[in-house]
Amino acid sequence: MVLAYLDASGVTAISAFARCCVRTAVAVRSYRWVPRMFGQQECTLLRYDGAWYLPFSQPNITSCGPPKRNGTNDMLTTWYLVRIDPESLLIHTGDDAFATTRGYWGQIGHSSVAYGMCYCCDAPGKAGGYGELDLRGSPFYFTDSMQNGGCSPAPPTHTFSHQRQRVVFNGGGYCGWTCFANMQVGGEDYMKRGGWHVSLGLLEEGAKESKCNV
Repeated sequence: MVLAYLDASGVTAISAFARCCVRTAVAVRSYRWVPRMFGQQECTLLRYDGAWYLPFSQPNITSCGPPKRNGTNDMLTTWYLVRIDPESLLIHTGDDAFATTRGYWGQIGHSSVAYGMCYCCDAPGKAGGYGELDLRGSPFYFTDSMQNGGCSPAPPTHTFSHQRQRVVFNGGGYCGWTCFANMQVGGEDYMKRGGWHVSLGLLEEGAKESKCNV
């Protein structure tokens, strides 16, 4: 099966969630994602500054420390769109062009808490970090497993639901984290910095290896 991208209207468009997050005057163009298979779900991708972004039906969050706490060492990143490679179906976990972050901590060392991870330094074994990721409304699901890591890490706690389109997870330690397994193969900073680290699949069986024409 070949996947095609069709311009939906020829006018600039942006989701209501992401409207406040655009950092430059570069236009965001809406495209309708139409896999060439009867019964396959459609979704919308946004083209921004030369890259493709997947909008969420509801914001996703990742945190360093409890998300409702706003202390010196706490960060909360809210994701409205995430960068996606339509060829490989990989997510870029560090591209926060359509995310907002409250707080900053040098231990993280980056402008956001990477998509797909949570982190905390409260105490050995304490899972203070939190993440909630939700792909519902799109034809994608998470294919990767999740793991914990760090110093005296808290036991990994994560729950996939809705055909692996949604995952809620906690993590921490002194310092420790929970993240998708591929995010930490290059070490702690590799995970925090972000990259093409999270794999998606298509809900239609047999469509996972499809290529895309853009």
